[in-house]
Amino acid sequence: MAAGVRRNTLLSGELAELAAGTTQLVLDGLPAMPERTEQALLHAITGLPDGVRLALSSRWPVGCAASSWLTRMAPAQLRPAELSLTTDQVDELLKAEYGLTAPALAQRVHEVTAGWPALVRLVAETLVAEGVPTGPLLPAVTEPGGLVTGYVADLAPVTAGVCAVAGHPAAGPQLGRLVRTGLLTRIGTDPDTGPRVVPVIAAVAGHDRPPVTSRTLLRAATWYREHGPARAAAYTFRLGGDDAALAAVLDEHGDRMLAAGRPGAIAELIAGLPAPLRTRRLRLLGGDALRTAGDAAPHDQVDGRFIPPAHRATRPSDPTDGSPVGRSWPAGAPGRSA
Repeated sequence: MAAGVRRNTLLSGELAELAAGTTQLVLDGLPAMPERTEQALLHAITGLPDGVRLALSSRWPVGCAASSWLTRMAPAQLRPAELSLTTDQVDELLKAEYGLTAPALAQRVHEVTAGWPALVRLVAETLVAEGVPTGPLLPAVTEPGGLVTGYVADLAPVTAGVCAVAGHPAAGPQLGRLVRTGLLTRIGTDPDTGPRVVPVIAAVAGHDRPPVTSRTLLRAATWYREHGPARAAAYTFRLGGDDAALAAVLDEHGDRMLAAGRPGAIAELIAGLPAPLRTRRLRLLGGDALRTAGDAAPHDQVDGRFIPPAHRATRPSDPTDGSPVGRSWPAGAPGRSA
């Protein structure tokens, strides 16, 4: 059986009495606790009868008072990344409980939710009600008024340095906590552009928030250019509207970016540049990217490389979902600037 226990019950020493006659206790939703309260809780846990299993659930990491206790008791710890669903588990859930069988849908859902079970279910319910879009998934499941509301494009990777240039110099110590709680994740990101805010969380947090200014975007892009990764610099210069800086990054780092993966996204970045900035080298790089992506159809030949008109006409997409890139910052994320 499971029992919910209030903090004052723990402090009064009644946890052992509550455990009498049961084999399992669940303490769910524990708040952030001062050291004295944490010590009282740990003392009560050590007094539980043999054979009683205890599960603790909290959105907050334990503090200093628990360090030696964790070493001595060696409990099994499950962090957000271990609780999230795999792509195969998402696929099974979508098919078994929601009848959603569209090809590659599980991968798309997994990338925008990072496998959070509650988010996977919310997205699934939206798709059952609204249908599975043939285009980008994120905008379709974050329409205002829906189960998941608002759309915002996030920047990645979220680092202490980029937060500082975006106006949040004290954000560094918070990033570790955001990673531990799963709000920052590498799931669904390019190999060199994580961590990022879970896309659906960013969408909800950014609802009705003003877009981030081009000035802030360009400061972030400049930081990425100087410190890496180059791919993040390229995307962010595109967001900020500095096509010349984007072209310079592609010219200098494009070969390494192509070798790292996501060739289709690189081709779109090049195709979105104004014609005067698409130098011969960049057109060749774009053709190589399309060939690598298996999309070098002979629609238009430039210097021996094929660049279909569709790629020249479209704006760059979000590298993880194919969604149109917006100019907003996830509200509440450490990198957001007013």
